[in-house]
Amino acid sequence: MRSRADLDRRTTRSAAASDSAAAVDLAPYLEAKFALDERSLNREVLHACTDRLTAKDGMIRWLDVGTGTGAMIRRLLAQPWAASVTVTALDQAANLLGSASAALAAQLQSEGYRVLVHSRGFEAQQAGRHVFVEFQCCSLFDFEPKRLPAYDLITAHGVMDIVPVKPAIGHFAAWLAHGGMLYASLNYDGDTALFPLYRDEAFEAAVLAEYDASMERRRVSGKATGGSRSGRRVHAALCEANFNVLVYGASDWNVTPVAGRYRDRDTEVLRTLLAWIRSESELRPAMDRGELERWYATRQEQLEHGELGMIVHQLDLLATIERNGSRVYVESTC
Repeated sequence: MRSRADLDRRTTRSAAASDSAAAVDLAPYLEAKFALDERSLNREVLHACTDRLTAKDGMIRWLDVGTGTGAMIRRLLAQPWAASVTVTALDQAANLLGSASAALAAQLQSEGYRVLVHSRGFEAQQAGRHVFVEFQCCSLFDFEPKRLPAYDLITAHGVMDIVPVKPAIGHFAAWLAHGGMLYASLNYDGDTALFPLYRDEAFEAAVLAEYDASMERRRVSGKATGGSRSGRRVHAALCEANFNVLVYGASDWNVTPVAGRYRDRDTEVLRTLLAWIRSESELRPAMDRGELERWYATRQEQLEHGELGMIVHQLDLLATIERNGSRVYVESTC
């Protein structure tokens, strides 16, 4: 869902008040949703990516965009492919990169790797496999690879809703090597449903519509972002940029109780999302504040009793690009 979008808004608001984007620590929320994301990823898309990684020879060069706490890096490194890899972890929040470094190093050490830390990241080695990780603290559009084409794989996990999609895809096309892959996962695509039905369906629909509308209003350097339809917009941009879209499919969040109990850390995720949804409606003068608080109290009570469910529609996509020298020549398969 709109995790990085909400994350971005709250960091911005905090910075306006305290002049420090690091004042908001969103690492706990990103970690709380790790297992939910893991359950939700489209397995056909994931396996298509790892199958192609398994088939590659030599060192794999990988850029992870919007690294956060390193969830996608940890997730893919744990998949059954054995190639050595050099990873560039990119995020504009230094505190999140610090969390990512600690979590990645701890995971590799627990798997028997010998980890050596250096000034810009670390390297790890086990049974002939090498993993090199470097951390880059800047925005996507300020980042410049050391050489081009730079990467065999670019991952973008839950971030395409907060960046201008076409410019981002243009950068990815320039940065990928011949046959390189873009794996864009958990792209929100326009539908959030809460269960059971609220007594005033029209009011809840207005609250959820306002949450989506807040994403549609977002601008980065004057340009619209992927917003509340980021999944279909990423697909369209890949087609326009002559990527070969190999596979795509739903990666819906199913944050629902099973026999009155929530899985993993879903309670924390739901509690955070409810607060964020309410906060967007609080900013709209036309919204009935009393009814909003009654709605929020009802949903909170249902959450505490293991009755509240949320289903969120998202898309995962895997695409490749091919070159003749420095020129992209593949025709889109869209």
